Amino acid sequence: MFVFALAGGILLISISRASLEIMSKEEREGRLRTEPVIIDDVEIYKLPQSQTLPKSGYYWLKETRDWLWQKFSFDDEKIIQITLILADKKVSEARNLMEKEKYSLALENYAKAIEKLEDAGKLVNNMEKKDIFKSETNNQIKRMTQVYKKMIEEMGKNDKIDEQKYLLLLEKVYAFEKKQN
Repeated sequence: MFVFALAGGILLISISRASLEIMSKEEREGRLRTEPVIIDDVEIYKLPQSQTLPKSGYYWLKETRDWLWQKFSFDDEKIIQITLILADKKVSEARNLMEKEKYSLALENYAKAIEKLEDAGKLVNNMEKKDIFKSETNNQIKRMTQVYKKMIEEMGKNDKIDEQKYLLLLEKVYAFEKKQN
């Protein structure tokens, strides 16, 4: 039994490392973000695809892979890049959940995306030197926050969502946006 568990762990780590390399390459080549975000008939952003959603039987594998991605990244720049991609993936999941009318889970995913932006912001601010990287990344985080805010505001037009949870989420994104300025 121990041998099978060990073999499964090694396989999971190998697949995670390979998928991290693929994801990084797609990001560098501009092929990762393919899903347009359109608000008021204008494309404002592109998100990566996300096919496995919370409550799926395989979601734990995705969460484990994401955790391993961050653990296999040994420099701050790489960790920040991955954290921002994971934030976008959470928003992509939230969009898919909205389409499937799983509003509570969508709200949770948006909140997790904001938390990831906050984590990335803390990592950026704790970096020493690398002023150009810090400036560019802070600008990227501001842009992502603006896009997420617009998407969340758009979601508020749906009368089927829990208004209290929605308002708390909106308050969270407004507070984070204000902290960035």
